[in-house]
Order: sequence, then structure tokens, then C-alpha cells
Amino acid sequence: TAVEILKLANNKSILVVEKEKQVGGLCKSFNHNGCTLDLGPHKLYSQLPGIMGYFKQNLGKECLIVKKKNSLFLLNKKIQFPLKISNLIKSISPKTVFAGVNVGFLFGLQILKGIVSRKKVNSYEDYFIKGFGRGGYNLLFRDYAWKVWGNPKELTWELAKKRVPIAGFFDFVKKTLSKKNKAKISADFFYYPRDGIGEFCEVLGNKLQKNRSLLKETLPKEIRIKNNKVDFILLKQKGKTVKIKSPEYLISTIPVNELISLITPLPPKDVVEASKGLKSNSLILVHIFVKKEKILDDNWIFFPEKEYVFNRISEQSGFSKFTVKPGSSILCAEITCNKNSSLCKMSKTHLEKRVLGDLKKAGILKNDAIEEVISQRLDNVYPVYNLNYRENLNKVLEYIDSIENLLSVGRY
Repeated sequence: TAVEILKLANNKSILVVEKEKQVGGLCKSFNHNGCTLDLGPHKLYSQLPGIMGYFKQNLGKECLIVKKKNSLFLLNKKIQFPLKISNLIKSISPKTVFAGVNVGFLFGLQILKGIVSRKKVNSYEDYFIKGFGRGGYNLLFRDYAWKVWGNPKELTWELAKKRVPIAGFFDFVKKTLSKKNKAKISADFFYYPRDGIGEFCEVLGNKLQKNRSLLKETLPKEIRIKNNKVDFILLKQKGKTVKIKSPEYLISTIPVNELISLITPLPPKDVVEASKGLKSNSLILVHIFVKKEKILDDNWIFFPEKEYVFNRISEQSGFSKFTVKPGSSILCAEITCNKNSSLCKMSKTHLEKRVLGDLKKAGILKNDAIEEVISQRLDNVYPVYNLNYRENLNKVLEYIDSIENLLSVGRY
């Protein structure tokens, strides 16, 4: 989005409104005790023409090329991800053999059921049970859905298809054995700024600042609609009200339910109700400072099993060694939760202790010297794709589309 806005800036007079002191939103870095930390792991990668060149052009010598390596931690084994048959064979143990036999048996039952049953696929659970059998679903997909979004019976099948673009077990075997499909599934390298992901955002922000096209610490308070167009916008900046009249276009990246709440006159009741049905989960980041040069061989490792409180861990130096002090490392554990859940309300001390315990249980941390642990919660990070999300989102977007010069973009 930021790239497209800057391209617009070459031909248009634009104004970017940022609510924080620092640009970047969820894609930014912060400094702590002489180190630079990201808000979770990020990478610069795109298959769209010209975007990768744009990254490199703006970062110059600050642009690092990083070889990507991901893993799954499953049944007490680290397995390379995307999955490869050869790597799965290397991971064989009594526990994985039992799980494999169980998965195969239940998958066979699922095929037999499919011959006589024509059940429609509606949910995340339906999609994976049909493609991988109940055993494969329980092992690989069920708990991860619970950890990140919620009850998989109440999540749309679209989410499953987008997260894992493999139709089922036979499709998985075909694609893992085919070199032709490798590039479509995953990129082997990505770009990363030398001094953290926030460096790229700061570069873009500085360009806007030079043109006086950026307002920081500013919040939208009202969007007035007249004759199906944005008539004016009221902004609150450091106690002062700023009025922007008759914009040619207003491009919003805020959550769509918040966008609807800013519009006056109030949108139709069914649109307001639909916007309230669009939910999102929070993200808790726990950073662990360790007196050790290197901990992981991977950029990040996924933990699909519910016995581990985190969904994923990463190591800051796995992206850039220049962001940490020599002789030390920093792990980041990501925990997703509903803001009303007991997990989100857990005390920092209790949660941090749980994270350290799970890292030791997984063998990631052993007798390493822990220097410090810090944590923070970010709201509105993961949109929840429940069974009603498409209907609600379409209702809201149809209304937004009816306003000639209002656009909603980004993950929301």
C-alpha cells in the first residue's frame, strides 16, 4: 500500500495521516537495550512486477538478501516447511510412525466416506478433513486454527484454501515431488533492511515528510459524506482539529468496522451491523534476550500443536545480524488471542514464564542464560474469517463502493 501511495505522490498532491509517532503500523521496528526488534517477523517479497526492484532501489546498500528457511515443530520433531517427502522420511520416529499410520488409516476411511457422502464443504474443518482425512486434519491443521483464529468449525473454508493451496494428500505428494511447482509455493530468498523492517517504512516516511505530505500523531474523527462523495474529513492533531475539504480520493487502511463508525451521516443500519460482525484477534509478542550467538537454523518455526502456547517463533538475527549485539540473540514468540480471552488477560509475568517453559520443553532453550524478557500486546492484527465474514464484508464493501471517492485497502 505504501509503495502504491508513493507512486501516486509522483503525480498527485497527497497527504498521509499516521496515528502513531512512528510510521509503519504493524510493519515497524523498535529499539530496546541497544537492539532493534520487529513487531514479529517480516520479509520483503512480492511476485508483482517492479515491487522487488522498488525495495532495492529505496534501500540501496541497506538491502540484504536472506535465504529463507522455515520449519514445523511437530511430534517433538522439527520438519522443514514447505513439507518435503525426503525431510519427512528423515523425521521418522516411533511417535511419527504411529501418527503416520493413524493418519493413513483415517484418510482411507475418509475416502470411503466420500464415495457415499456428498457433504458440502462449508468450514475450515470440512476442507481439511476432505483433503487430508480426520487424522491429517487433527495432526496438522486443527490446533493451529484454534490458536490463531478460533473454532475451526466456525471458520470459512476459504481461509483453509488460502493458507494451504494444496487440495489434499495426493495433491501434496504430487507438488512436493514436482520441481516445477516449487517456485509457485514458496520463494527461496527475500529482501530485508539491514537495520530492521522499520527502516524501509522510515525511508518511505522521510520521502513524504520532505514533501510535507505526512501528518504523524493524527487521528481521523469524522468523514462527512455528501452526494455519495467524501465532502470533508476532520482530523485531530495534538489537540487541534484539521479540516480537509473535498479530497479527490480518500484511501483508508484502518479496520473497516472503524471506518464505518467514522462516517456521517451514519450508514444504513444493516451496514453498521455487518461491520460489527467483522472481528479480529490480538497478537502478543514475547521477546527473549539470550546470551548466545545463534539459537535457530530457521528464520521462523511454526508450532501447530496446542500444547505450545505460541504459534510461531523467530530469531531477530536470522533476518539481520546487525540488529542485535555481538554474542547475544533475541527470540520472538508470537501468541494470538481473542482480546476477551483468559490468555489475553493473563499477567505478563505468568505468560512470559509459560513461554520460557514451552521453549525449554521443545528443546529450543536449554541451559542458556536468559538476560531479559519483554512482552507487548497488539490489537486488530488477525482478521477472523468466520462463516459470516464474507457476507458481512461484502455488505460493508458494497456500501463503501457506493461512495465515489472512498477506497478501503490493506489486510482489513
